[in-house]
Amino acid sequence: MENNILISIIIPVYNRPKLIAECLDSVLSQTNPNWECIVVDDGSTDDTWKVLEDYAAKDERIRIFKRHREPKGAPTCRNIGADNATGDYLIFFDSDDLFLPWFIDVICEELLKNQDVEMLAYQQMCKDANSDRAWMRCVESNPEGYIYRYITFKKALSTSSIVWKKSSFFKTSTWDESLLSWQDPPLILNAFFLNFTFKWLNNTPLALIRIGNDETRITNAAKVSDFIKCFDIIYNNLSIKNRLVFKKSIHKLIWNQIMYISKYRELHSVVSYLSDKQLMSKWDNQFILLYYKLYKLTKKIIVLRYLVYKFQFIFYKKLSHVECVYIDHIKLITENERFSSLPLIEQNKTLRLLKI
Repeated sequence: MENNILISIIIPVYNRPKLIAECLDSVLSQTNPNWECIVVDDGSTDDTWKVLEDYAAKDERIRIFKRHREPKGAPTCRNIGADNATGDYLIFFDSDDLFLPWFIDVICEELLKNQDVEMLAYQQMCKDANSDRAWMRCVESNPEGYIYRYITFKKALSTSSIVWKKSSFFKTSTWDESLLSWQDPPLILNAFFLNFTFKWLNNTPLALIRIGNDETRITNAAKVSDFIKCFDIIYNNLSIKNRLVFKKSIHKLIWNQIMYISKYRELHSVVSYLSDKQLMSKWDNQFILLYYKLYKLTKKIIVLRYLVYKFQFIFYKKLSHVECVYIDHIKLITENERFSSLPLIEQNKTLRLLKI
């Protein structure tokens, strides 16, 4: 492999002119020029395409496409981007997130040292738009550990936290375009089942994931039914031991989410499906549906609803809370030696872009 490898950054976008502009500014701020950025518009109805045209005119490394086929959604846009990528490696980024200026530098350095790596995972930091708190997004582990974390619904990796060797990516099932949410577990687990060479980089964040910036999301809010469909794709590849773990975890998930399911029909469809797959007994199926009806009937009787809510904990233990490692993101960035090596004007530009 030559010393200069090319990273293809693939970004789906829908109706986010301001956020995609900020995202592309973070791409243009990279200290290493060995990148191309492919943005695929999912049918925006505002000024997003005009913004993309302006950025593409600024730099020929930014290439823009309109989704030309169905179905609508981020997975389709990501696959279109991958089909048009010319880089050696792919990263699937989101339109509201930001790279730190040394992202490409760090990734290229690592890939040149480890040319057999097919999946390189890196750390990210998250920040809520409505809070000053920031936290680490991913958890360091190995493929077997990540499989366990996914099937027990614990924090693991994210869509944009993996850099893929392009030739290896196309050996997977690629992005499942039928999934409205929970899109990354099937792809990541499929790669693990194919025994891809995996490496965790380190725990130093290279990107900022912004939470709660607006309501224009290309990926729909997650539903339990979407989750079930997602894991149906990989269930047969699980070991017997992990199938048993998943069976217990899915039971907890249903109880954990039952009060957030708006329609009886959706819950009935989910538990019936689980019963057919022998992931839930028929008794559990009927009892969950009965409990749901009772919970909905007590909607206007606050005291009774509280008692009904507490009643469910007799039958299951809550899923463990998502582990959050909170950080001082300002200190983490400004004390990084790569930040210190930037010209002062670039330091200020980075801080303004990250809004800190």
